[in-house]
Amino acid sequence: MPLTGYLVAHLGWRDALLTLAAIHGTVTIPLHALTVRTPPHVTASAPAARPGHTLRRVAARAAMRDARFWVLAAALIVHGAATSTIGVHLVGYLTSRGHPATFAATAAGLLGVLSVTGRLVLTGARRRLPVTTIVAAVFAIQAAAVSAMPLAAGTRVGAVVAVTGFGLGFGIASLATPALLADRYRNVGQCSGLLAGGEGPRWEAR
Repeated sequence: MPLTGYLVAHLGWRDALLTLAAIHGTVTIPLHALTVRTPPHVTASAPAARPGHTLRRVAARAAMRDARFWVLAAALIVHGAATSTIGVHLVGYLTSRGHPATFAATAAGLLGVLSVTGRLVLTGARRRLPVTTIVAAVFAIQAAAVSAMPLAAGTRVGAVVAVTGFGLGFGIASLATPALLADRYRNVGQCSGLLAGGEGPRWEAR
């Protein structure tokens, strides 16, 4: 994102787009040609019925009857919507507050770095705190950061602080979701699939 902001500022969006496409093709096309091979032809066979199929469906239905499952689903949906909204509109919002496009793109680029930081925080903190406590605290920090953004984003320091606060939870849901489910339900794979809107893989966590 900082590179994109720099290119747009100096070349305009059309030439910036062409430059990014050239960089992308130069890197990925040779790698694709060197590493991807045509797989051997494999005849698909009908999946065999597994004895635990009924038990796993019973476990999934039990999760769906649990009110806590739907509270968790609602929290993750809201978090995902907020994350997507910030990711798409952050650059435009910061430029509307008077910041140069290069700074806005650089600040938005912090989200990618902070997503790794948030995951490291989650991994380290799980040794001492329950995952529910960690996730609730991170979500609260994100909510506070978004709420403060209209007041703080007018200055560079305020914008960076607000983006940093929100970025700590950027990407944390992908690690937290299976941990939260494993604390409560037997069939983590199928419950994850239900949260994603599908049936999900059928495997036993414990």
